[in-house]
Amino acid sequence: MTRVTWDEWRAAAWTRKNMALLALVLVGALLFIQLGSWQLDRAAIRGAAEAERTAAERLASQPDPLTEVLTPGTTFLTDHQLRKVEAAGTWGSQVVVPGRSVEGEEAVLVVAQFLVEETAGTPADGEGRGASSGSAGEQAGSGGDGEGRGVSSGLWIPVLRGWIPAAEVGEDVVAGVEQLAPVPSGAGEVRGYLSSAEDSATGDYAPGVVGSISTAQLANEWGGRTYTGFLVLEAADDPDLRTMPPPSYERERGMNMQNLFYAVEWFVFGGFALVVWWRWVRDDAVRKKEAALLAELGEEPSGEPGGGAGGGAGGGAGTRARGAGDGAD
Repeated sequence: MTRVTWDEWRAAAWTRKNMALLALVLVGALLFIQLGSWQLDRAAIRGAAEAERTAAERLASQPDPLTEVLTPGTTFLTDHQLRKVEAAGTWGSQVVVPGRSVEGEEAVLVVAQFLVEETAGTPADGEGRGASSGSAGEQAGSGGDGEGRGVSSGLWIPVLRGWIPAAEVGEDVVAGVEQLAPVPSGAGEVRGYLSSAEDSATGDYAPGVVGSISTAQLANEWGGRTYTGFLVLEAADDPDLRTMPPPSYERERGMNMQNLFYAVEWFVFGGFALVVWWRWVRDDAVRKKEAALLAELGEEPSGEPGGGAGGGAGGGAGTRARGAGDGAD
């Protein structure tokens, strides 16, 4: 295979024919890029539309049992976000999350531990619902503070009960929330929307105060086994609590995969057009180089001096022979 140097390729490229071809290729590549960008926009728009449609469907749906939707210890997936669920169990401890903004107001979030009644289908101990209900009550009653609230060994999920304006709580947020909206006691039922756990917050917090609704941090404080998400109550369970807006589904949005695949295809076509032009110029340079080599090889036989001298000598000898024969006759 004939190789060409960069100078030979550049000389072949800087011809009128190949420059005109490059202009056409660039127009086509720009068109492909524009089509790819359009498909990316379509992918984002369709992904957002699908997310909004999914959110509306989940907000209007009937609740499913928590134990059938989310398995303890498993990864919280996109399919779990904003799912409406319900569960029975027993209330445990409570913490507050200050420094939040809800509906344009500085707010304090109220988060309580809810020990879930484990059914026969829950992969914990396989016991029946009645036995689990009793064990949940015992777990809540075995708190470390002597009032049924503290470290537990049961299965629980954080429940965002609602929020209180910071101005109504006072400087001592724990005492203020405890006075306005103490955690319910005993058994109960919850209904609300699942949300993925927040990232852990760093910093020094007073007892009963946390920086985020992080199941990892709450597990260090409450012990036991926990779900990987938390529950936002559909309606606040206390008159002094305001209902939290449903969890946002926006952070779980993505692009429509079909349009995203089309966008990648258009970008590939644009790059392929440039590669085709590069190969065309390279082949053109190869053809020119091979034609030049063949032309050089074709000129060498006609340029050897031996051919002309031999021919002249042979011609002279033949003439002399014919002259001698004529004289003999």
